[in-house]
Amino acid sequence: LKNALNLFYKLLTMFSVIMPFISEEINSILFKQFKELKSLHLEKWPKPYEKISESLANEGKLGIEIIKFLRMLKSKSQIPLNQEIKNVILISDSKQLKNIESLKEDIRNTIRIKNLDIIDKSTENTIKEKPDLKQNLDDLNIGVYLFRN
Repeated sequence: LKNALNLFYKLLTMFSVIMPFISEEINSILFKQFKELKSLHLEKWPKPYEKISESLANEGKLGIEIIKFLRMLKSKSQIPLNQEIKNVILISDSKQLKNIESLKEDIRNTIRIKNLDIIDKSTENTIKEKPDLKQNLDDLNIGVYLFRN
């Protein structure tokens, strides 16, 4: 949440050039209590993030693609986006498991999944329960088992 607010503040600073009054009003409502400046227009111009590695950026792109795909599956299954899903299993090859595992909490919280399991393709045959929906995200070589309730 802290990073999201930081990003929003930087965007608000940039918008203040083209939308000065509304930007200042939003700043006074949301950020005035945390900042010592009298006006958003006295803030220094934001600098780009330089500490983000390419591997971290690629991991973020992977997370975005998985979340986008799961949202599409929820929509396709006529499940409201705010409704919790009982269980989702993501199946991938061993070289991608570590990246997906590091995104597990973000995926689970964004899609509202009660239980999210990430397993290796070699153990796919051990899944006993029949999923309500089984789809593949072919571009990323990821299989998805979705259990509604």
